Amino acid sequence: MHKGRRTVIDIEDCPIGTDAVRLGMTRERQRMQREFGSYQRGATILLRENTRRYPSDASEAAPGPDDLPPHTVRSEGDGFVDVKSCETDSKATTTEYIGDAVFTNPAGSFFQNNNSILPVFTAYVKDRILPPARPGEPAIGYLIDAYSGSGLFTVALASVFRHSTGIDVSADSIASARRNAALNGLGDDRCRFIAADARQLFGAVSYPPDETVVVLDPPRKGCDADFLAQLSAFGPKRVLYVSCNVHTQARDVGVLVRGDGGGATYRLESLVGFDFFPQTGHVEGVAILNRHDGQQDGAGEQKES
Repeated sequence: MHKGRRTVIDIEDCPIGTDAVRLGMTRERQRMQREFGSYQRGATILLRENTRRYPSDASEAAPGPDDLPPHTVRSEGDGFVDVKSCETDSKATTTEYIGDAVFTNPAGSFFQNNNSILPVFTAYVKDRILPPARPGEPAIGYLIDAYSGSGLFTVALASVFRHSTGIDVSADSIASARRNAALNGLGDDRCRFIAADARQLFGAVSYPPDETVVVLDPPRKGCDADFLAQLSAFGPKRVLYVSCNVHTQARDVGVLVRGDGGGATYRLESLVGFDFFPQTGHVEGVAILNRHDGQQDGAGEQKES
């Protein structure tokens, strides 16, 4: 849309898009020039990158630079070749690789939008998901992944925990998460996924709070008051809150720090931004909080001012 107006403008190219998405955009612009007159109620155009990976030692060889299908790009990695395309069918299944992990997802469903930063982002989360070990305290061995979507954090962090539970309101996302767990060799003994409202999460798990981390990655509107009250009542040892809206994140972190939920209170350990949305005013925030048990929780925790 034209800024400040209700008129549609033609975006000829998106320089910050991936090469595959830019090729897909060129193809879709040509299609829309032919077909836009037939739409009576408007339309949504989907541009979603899809990856087919060919391991170097596989029997099926990857197509060479001169043999690529139309509107695809080829890239080489350490021991593999990726052929990337742009999917426009919202019901199709797309595949993405983050490090050694593979994820499939309905093309029209949510997945983190900037896959170029995901390896750095997930590595940061994995390196900091556990607090430093302290004498006399039980080790954290369990993960609750609220708003888990198709299982990004549950799968990426599974190796750190004895067991993990992911939950999402979307049954389709939970089905994708279960497929992704299986694709990455994770059985029920390592993780499980529950299709339910996140507000009902803590009644469905029996992890000891002192040994549990909760990861939150809610939509832009943030967490509702009922969920935060349940989280506070459960009182996990540590919370990692990921958000694409730093304003609602700040609001919710404030609730946990003040103890407005009536249960446990928390102290902010760190807050870091990741540039998921280049050339915009938006940022992905990662806040880490530790339960405050009425005493100094150790080095690294920010003191109240």
